[in-house]
Amino acid sequence: MIPLERDRARIDAAFLDPTRHTNLVELFREARDGRLKVKEVKDKIFASSRWSRAKDQLRRETHGKCAFCEAPTDAVYYGDVEHIRPKAAYWWLAYCYDNWLYSCRVCNGKKGDRHDIRGMAIDAPPLSPGMDEQALLALALQASPDPRDAAAVAALRRAMLGEASCLPDPYLVDPTRLFVWTADATLREVRIAPRPGMAEAADAFDAAERIVNLNRPELLIARWKTYENVELMCGFVAEAPQPLADRIRDAVRLLAQPDAPFSAMTTYFAREEWGVI
Repeated sequence: MIPLERDRARIDAAFLDPTRHTNLVELFREARDGRLKVKEVKDKIFASSRWSRAKDQLRRETHGKCAFCEAPTDAVYYGDVEHIRPKAAYWWLAYCYDNWLYSCRVCNGKKGDRHDIRGMAIDAPPLSPGMDEQALLALALQASPDPRDAAAVAALRRAMLGEASCLPDPYLVDPTRLFVWTADATLREVRIAPRPGMAEAADAFDAAERIVNLNRPELLIARWKTYENVELMCGFVAEAPQPLADRIRDAVRLLAQPDAPFSAMTTYFAREEWGVI
């Protein structure tokens, strides 16, 4: 996992005020009436078509990779819009752009409705039976702000950070400070592991294994293929003449760029283990 940043200048108009108001009012109306668990209502309100137009932009923000496992989704797994805080529990964030990321279908399917936290859960908005549609919209805009409203988004982000999610939200925290990687030349695999001495890292690793299984067999093998090339390149740096060593370092830096597969792993080994970049 690598840290991500939202490009708010490129968000589709469908997810901005006032275009999104119709969906928000419908969501809050059904919640007010206690109908979100009725199958036909649930299937309509939580249909993926309501956020699928966000997929292309979210994919750009994750550099074409799954936000969790860093595999390139175009080549390996199809991608989905993932609700970081599951809509089953956080229904009011179902249409909230700041609650979405791009993940491969394997990670998305494994995560499901799980969202473990160490802090205080975000409170559900205070619905009441007598609320008319104007009141519902006002409440919806407070609970699920326009992604261009800097002050409202900042307040939401503080609430999200207060939850202290065990599985890191890469838009809120830098996951690379929580994980390290271990390579096994005998098994030809690379495993993700918690950074030693950090309780937060231990929780993040437990969630990464249990919720999205970031050490599943296909990832261990895929990481090894990248690791093997990086290790070979870094091994030449000490022996190569200076001009060639500089070119090798530049090539390794490219493999550590955010758009490269498993760039967090590459950066860890090339920088922290071998001191090449």
